[in-house]
Amino acid sequence: MTSHMETILSILFFIFPFLAKYFYRPKLSVSITTKAKGTIDNVQDIYVKHNWDVFLNIFNKTEHAAILKNIKFSNESPKFKMEKFNVQILIDVNNPFELKINYSSKSNYVDGKMPSQKLYPKEFDTLKVLISYKNLKGRTFYTIYSFKNRKNSFCYKKPNLN
Repeated sequence: MTSHMETILSILFFIFPFLAKYFYRPKLSVSITTKAKGTIDNVQDIYVKHNWDVFLNIFNKTEHAAILKNIKFSNESPKFKMEKFNVQILIDVNNPFELKINYSSKSNYVDGKMPSQKLYPKEFDTLKVLISYKNLKGRTFYTIYSFKNRKNSFCYKKPNLN
């Protein structure tokens, strides 16, 4: 009986490092901050163009390093102008990542008055961001961020973004 137990323990001892990649996962979180630009561009008789600088902040909540693979926005999300970035970015506790995005929208004059520019555009209510990343062993993980709830959800399988 004891030799069976020793055999099982020795097998587990050698198998555990291969299985560890499924248990040791980084958790990348997303937060979004915006800054309305000081000026409103293209003031015309019909509409006003508003501009926002959007900062997508990705940080690691664990001591396990992660390699950022992809950032995807939901179909209902506003169309962004995003700066290019290296897809293989190492993110650990001391090395967060920030991506600057520009967003513009138009609004009509109401009763001859120019509309005010808000901190967040109303289109952000449907904004969802999916980031995929892998741990150093190559296992892929996902985080989906909902701007409406300001909530991160961590997933082992690729979730449906829409």
